[in-house]
Amino acid sequence: MAEEVIVRRCRAEEWQALRDLRLLALMTDRMAFGSTFEGESTGPSEMWQERARKGATGLRHATFVAEERPSGRLIGVGAIIPSLSPEDPSGFHVVGLWVRPERRRQGWGRRILEALVAFADSADPGAPLRLDVNPEQRSAVHLYEQQGFVATGRTEPLEHTPTVRLHEMVLRRDPKAGTHPM
Repeated sequence: MAEEVIVRRCRAEEWQALRDLRLLALMTDRMAFGSTFEGESTGPSEMWQERARKGATGLRHATFVAEERPSGRLIGVGAIIPSLSPEDPSGFHVVGLWVRPERRRQGWGRRILEALVAFADSADPGAPLRLDVNPEQRSAVHLYEQQGFVATGRTEPLEHTPTVRLHEMVLRRDPKAGTHPM
């Protein structure tokens, strides 16, 4: 029986699988994230449980996963949180989008990102959606550009490696349509 993959919102009770996937992401792609394996691996269970709960039930937070079925193995993850931008606090921020290396280039990052955008559309139609990306992560930049994100020109240092600059991208959405223009 072939594995099927679906994209869905996470469940609060799968916090351990979400933790394991996040730690694998931090080990695999260190320069793609603002935090580190060393910093997050020592986080208490309660921190991970709260992240999963917010991702599963939050009104302005959501975590989506790509899951293989029937095995239940998580192959990708991405989250949306309230805006991190002091200039535009009304929108959302995409964080932690990641797909296991062996499952990349199969459309799972795009499908997770589409689910995050749809969540933002339903939570606050028209609010801007931002993300920060390391420009060396060319596949990620390409994915975001394909989905309509554009560079704002703002950059900031990667916290754990200040010589690396993260580039901000934004997806401006049409509040009348409730969806982003493609």
